[in-house]
Amino acid sequence: MVVFNSSQCHCHCWSWSPPPPLQHDMIEAVLVKKLKFEPNKRLRIISRTSYVAFTMFVGITLPLFDGLLGFLGGFGFAPNTYSLSAANSVRVVEMAALIYQIFSSAALLTQGLYHLISTTRNHLKFPADYVAKPYHPLPFNSPAASPHHHRWRHLQLYLTILCLLIAIIHQLLVSSDAVPHVKGRTAVHLFTSLQSAALLFAFLLLAVALLLSDATSLLPLPLDLFFAVASTLFFLQYSLLSSSAAVQTSDLQAKCDSTSARISALSSVLCLALACQPKLFVADAALGLSFCLQGLWALQTGLSLYVDAFIPEGCHKLLDVVSGVEGSTKCDLDDSKLRAAAILDLMFVLQVVLVLVVFLVVYSVVAKTLGVRARFGSYEALSNTSVDANHIQLKAMSGTQA
Repeated sequence: MVVFNSSQCHCHCWSWSPPPPLQHDMIEAVLVKKLKFEPNKRLRIISRTSYVAFTMFVGITLPLFDGLLGFLGGFGFAPNTYSLSAANSVRVVEMAALIYQIFSSAALLTQGLYHLISTTRNHLKFPADYVAKPYHPLPFNSPAASPHHHRWRHLQLYLTILCLLIAIIHQLLVSSDAVPHVKGRTAVHLFTSLQSAALLFAFLLLAVALLLSDATSLLPLPLDLFFAVASTLFFLQYSLLSSSAAVQTSDLQAKCDSTSARISALSSVLCLALACQPKLFVADAALGLSFCLQGLWALQTGLSLYVDAFIPEGCHKLLDVVSGVEGSTKCDLDDSKLRAAAILDLMFVLQVVLVLVVFLVVYSVVAKTLGVRARFGSYEALSNTSVDANHIQLKAMSGTQA
């Protein structure tokens, strides 16, 4: 009979430990121990179903979720000597570029919708005294607002300055990347990114000047001068985007940049019109719509360049680049190029139609909220219920003789 003594071979035996708890068990433990729920089958079904539904929603809505999950999982389970491959590096950089495009789209859409709603409200509420404004303070009825509300008066300018700072930092960081697939390679990409950062800094100075002009008396800035400077900056943005499209070897990136340049040119023309005619409501509303259109096109650019499901058929990513590439999606065949350009043109037309629908909805909702009835012209028909057809009263003529 052989007796096994574990104390004599403690260096050679393996100790067994229970497996770590599942995520479902951890959620149920928190619900029971911390939140004092009663442990039963109903709690288990609801908690586990909610966890699965939430993870499914995140996995479906977040683009490149599989690549991000694999990238983070590699850091969690791989050893300390884990090395990032070139393909994963490209995916991470593409995800960063996509996140920036989504951020830009959200900022432009928010700015455009707020400007459109505020402009429409001012025009419908005060049609005789309406004047285009570069920004609209919060709250709307600021003259009788409390001191607590006055702290949020310049919220739009604060958010604009914050978004411009983030965009400037992004352009400065992107300028250091090597881009071998741009005509002129890294040097051209460096100067183009620096030009974008300088232009964004000019917009930042204009926003700060507007804030100082409204909050203090240090810099009185006339409205026509503001719109004239904004028109100049939008024209410079149009020129920069056009030159950026000319140096791109990616057909999709060049198409996206050229379309964005045309939207900037439209914003420049509208600002110039407001500088000459500040009471022109059509130009002021169209300026807000141009911001919305630019935001939608920024989102379309990010999806068309960095998300596989939205890349046109016949085009592919350039995965042989170690670092990130501006416009890393290319169409090799001429038919694929023409088809991709036609798809982007179609999406642009649909976005224009969507922006027009948004304007009609905003105008009708604001008019209904203010109780304004829209009429074609200023003529109103007189009621004829109390008028006798045989007796028509005429106005007496003064200064006549019988």
